[in-house]
Amino acid sequence: MASERADTARLVAVCGVDAPSAPLVRATAHAAREQGLRVVVVIADEVDVLTASAEAPWLVLAQTAAIALGGGLPVAGRAGSADARAAAVLCQVEAALVDPGVDLVVLDAGDQRSARDLLAHPSTVVAAIGSLLGPDLAMRSTAADDSGFARLTAARDHAQRQRDLLAGASAVWRLAVAPRADTVPSAVRALAALVVLGARIDGLVLDGYPRKHDGDERRDSAAAARAVLEQASGTPVWRGGPDRRAVPKGSSVTGPVGPVAMVASGEPVGDDHAWEWTITMPQAVAALAHVGIEGDRLVVEAAGSYRWLELPAVLRRTVAFEAVRIAEGLVVGFRTDPAVWRSTAGDEGKQAGEELT
Repeated sequence: MASERADTARLVAVCGVDAPSAPLVRATAHAAREQGLRVVVVIADEVDVLTASAEAPWLVLAQTAAIALGGGLPVAGRAGSADARAAAVLCQVEAALVDPGVDLVVLDAGDQRSARDLLAHPSTVVAAIGSLLGPDLAMRSTAADDSGFARLTAARDHAQRQRDLLAGASAVWRLAVAPRADTVPSAVRALAALVVLGARIDGLVLDGYPRKHDGDERRDSAAAARAVLEQASGTPVWRGGPDRRAVPKGSSVTGPVGPVAMVASGEPVGDDHAWEWTITMPQAVAALAHVGIEGDRLVVEAAGSYRWLELPAVLRRTVAFEAVRIAEGLVVGFRTDPAVWRSTAGDEGKQAGEELT
């Protein structure tokens, strides 16, 4: 399910799935300039990994861990790693977005693997820093602003802002997909993986959609792919290729193109003994999703990507016992925790860390 429409975007990120991302990037930038927007294009695969700022959260994490704790992290010193590239790309995107002379940043995120690495990077850094920010580091640090504890705290906050930059209300993602029925499974998995990581996808573009002279077989295959992807994603799917539109007719490059495929959660509903928590997501994600409880968080996994959702306060003394797929996504059922509420000691539920589906 697509849960909302996009706000006007300042960042449009493009990912290729069995199709090149570059044609859609060029078309998007061209259409934006025709609308009178000042555009910067960032091509992730062409960014020099050595251009990352010294204050990039990933570099601060590696350096501070080595100095303050007497040993580096596995990512430290690996200039060719996915994290090094993601850090450099995010630095370029950040610089463009704060430039008052830029209205829109178009990001060529590359293929689905590169896009996943980029989306996952800020959350990975936040989690790694969180594991270090404890009493041990605090005792080793001074009160100065450049101490290990202070630098890591600032880097964590910076990484959280980077996460919002890629997955917040001012960013949308679009997938360039090969227009063939046999590519649908990989497109569905790519969409699920990116959405779980936080991407807000407002459209899929069938790159190189066959024309009349290409024959009925190719056109039938493309039409079948389009129909399946529209149903699975709940977001617009349109034809792309040379001289084709970057967005559907009548739509602005910066949105809203249509409903946004994303993961979102509402408020739990229930009584003193049982609750239901609805997690909205596209059918493509729900069909692949597995969920479980880890501490005070609900973990959603789909296509190898993970998302941690903080449990609302009312659910933190409960146990989850089922997850049911519905048209809008998933409904997770909770009961009072027998360890806390003795009157329900006979109830059965899934304990922390157990998989529900």
